[in-house]
Amino acid sequence: MDAGAKEGEVTGPGIRWRLQWFALVVGPLYGFYQVTSHWPHEERSTLPLTWLDHALPLLPWTVWPYLLLAGCIFLLLLVRDAAVFRRALAALTAGYSINLLIFALWPTMLPRDGMPDGLHGAGFA
Repeated sequence: MDAGAKEGEVTGPGIRWRLQWFALVVGPLYGFYQVTSHWPHEERSTLPLTWLDHALPLLPWTVWPYLLLAGCIFLLLLVRDAAVFRRALAALTAGYSINLLIFALWPTMLPRDGMPDGLHGAGFA
């Protein structure tokens, strides 16, 4: 235990170490996502909308809670225990890699008719 740590407190590598590993792992994952999203290897299949898709209105403000949730990946930087941090990065890499493989092999899209303008529309872009 670190000499300055209190009883039961978990200490680990500093924020610089966590930022470096975060960037080394999350940067390429996000880059591969952009590649599979913007430059699919074949024509995307348009998925049909279900009755539920038609029943639910597109509320422009809902993009912001979605983006906030996506930004929660940065909470990983608050993990101080190195072993837990490494396991979390490994789990993130495994899960994200499965998604990327599916995105790459079966490129799809949903129709986006009636996208909002302005700031809300920018969030959907």
